[in-house]
Amino acid sequence: GSEWKVYKSADHFDLTSDNITSAFSKDDTTYFASIGGGVMRMTYYLDATTTASPLDNWGFIASNNVYSVFVDSRGAKWCGTDKGVSRFENRDLRVMGNWITFTTDTVFTSTLKEGIPYDSTYVIQGGALIDDMVTAIGEDKDGVLWFGTPKGVTRFDGESWSSFSTN
Repeated sequence: GSEWKVYKSADHFDLTSDNITSAFSKDDTTYFASIGGGVMRMTYYLDATTTASPLDNWGFIASNNVYSVFVDSRGAKWCGTDKGVSRFENRDLRVMGNWITFTTDTVFTSTLKEGIPYDSTYVIQGGALIDDMVTAIGEDKDGVLWFGTPKGVTRFDGESWSSFSTN
């Protein structure tokens, strides 16, 4: 039979919060979004042992209040926060790579080069998201990403952004 196991931040120093808002599994890794603790990942091995590590300590996710986490069909990691949605470009989260954060009016990029963070910000005409609070992320069969917010939904086809609401 199956056995239930409970993981708490008090028992695992790598778990940064018990307030989990979303979980997404891909291959042998599960990503957990949390309020105040950013994103954590747990990796499962053949012998059923696990390792956990927080992703918030890099400081490149838009906020540590993460409401949704998703890995798209291309392997990009997405984190929906109260300050926009952040995308990790490098496939290996153990190696610092490129974080890009999209908001209602700007794009903020963070790249680590030779151990030194380089940041840049630029304005998107018309904005990317309909609202900075991203509570859900999904992908349709065509690879189009959808971002749920309290003000409506935003669609991203890899090149352009469009938003829909009842207003």
